[in-house]
Formats: sequence, structure tokens, C-alpha cells
Amino acid sequence: MISNRAILNNQDILSTTPWYQLFIDDFWGTPIRSSNSHGSYRPITVVSFRLNHMIHGHTPFGFHLVNLLLHLIVTLLYTILIERLLNNRRRRIIMIAAMLFASHPIHVESVTSIVGRADVLAALFYLLALYFYVKFIDSNHGNAYLAYTILMATFS
Repeated sequence: MISNRAILNNQDILSTTPWYQLFIDDFWGTPIRSSNSHGSYRPITVVSFRLNHMIHGHTPFGFHLVNLLLHLIVTLLYTILIERLLNNRRRRIIMIAAMLFASHPIHVESVTSIVGRADVLAALFYLLALYFYVKFIDSNHGNAYLAYTILMATFS
């Protein structure tokens, strides 16, 4: 099932709405400065919905597929960070942690609910920020890593 307000009735995900509108409206497609606005500003999520809609239309399968793929990417990033934390030792613990993260029931709503994509994207950018921060700490000339860290943290 697709959320009526976030997807079906959200003009921002349609190709007829100018792209800049996605950055001045809230998550639900209401102008952010409007008194009717929910106040939740998630333009990256809305951009992903629009791209999803351009490919799959209002078909729920495409939206669910993207959420699942994003969750897999988040799980991979989590695994990479755990490997780094444990210095790539204790492979069994790393794999157990990754499997628990991937299959933990707390992620069900974020992955299966289309509007839960906002949570999955927040996790993705948060973990990317951590990843780039670790790279920054490990590198001698890592100012680019610091910039990536700040950018990813901002996106999260």
C-alpha cells in the first residue's frame, strides 16, 4: 500500500512540479512556510520518491525495492564500520553483528513502509558520515574526508 499523502497526493514527486519546489516544500508537499506545513523538511527523501516515481510510477513494488536496496547498503556500511572497529579481527562476531543488524525487527517499519525511507536515508548518511570521519582520522591529508563527513552529517 502506498501512503496517500506522501506519495499519491504529493505533487512534488510528479515530473510536472519544478525541481526547486522539492527544496521549499515539506515532506508532504506543502510549502514549508505555510501554517498548514507539517514542518518536516526531507528534500533528499522527496527527490528519491520523485526518481522512484519517474521509473515505476505509483507501483508500490518499485518503492519497496528501493527501500530494501537502501537497507542492504546501510547494512553493508554498518558491516564495514564494525570491521574497522574490530580491526578486521573476529570475523564471526562481525558477521553475527551484521546479520543481527540486517534482520532486527526494529528495521521492519523503516524498510517496509514507503515513507520509512526517510529513516533509512538518515541511517545511510549518518553511517557515511562516520565512515568518512574514520577515513579522515586515518589519513594525513584528509581534508576532503572532513568535508565529506560534514556533508553526509548534514544530509542525515
